[in-house]
Amino acid sequence: MPILIDRKEQNIEFWRPLLQDLKSRGEITAKVRDNEKSYYNGPPIGVSGVTRRMRLTKDGMARVEIWIKSGDEAWNKRMLDLLQESEEALEEKIGAKLVWDRNPNNIYCCVGVAISGAICDSEERLEEIRRWMVDHVVKFGVVFCPYLEDAKKKMR
Repeated sequence: MPILIDRKEQNIEFWRPLLQDLKSRGEITAKVRDNEKSYYNGPPIGVSGVTRRMRLTKDGMARVEIWIKSGDEAWNKRMLDLLQESEEALEEKIGAKLVWDRNPNNIYCCVGVAISGAICDSEERLEEIRRWMVDHVVKFGVVFCPYLEDAKKKMR
């Protein structure tokens, strides 16, 4: 009979090795704390109001995103629009089709990539998802940073 683990503990067990891997790559400089949620906001990307985000969605997707969430909805949407002007170049550098979410009913918006994956997947599959997330978080930092800086300059 399988041992039942609650969702919070499953999330902690999922994020702990992933966050340690990011810390070992220099992507996280703060102390790594256990995360019992289905998402992780961070690591930062160097532009105020913007971060990288990893999450496991309720509909069975693993996502890595550029999360645009300043306190100013118009700023957030404009930042997304400016990034989207470079969609083709970004997709070429990321090596994947990007999903753009203006999230019209909320203040935040995001752009990211997704694969199938859920917290209830096998440990082997969860390890694949962790590696995919780490690789994409690192890649997003390298690829998106200059585009975010350029967009920020255009918004002045």
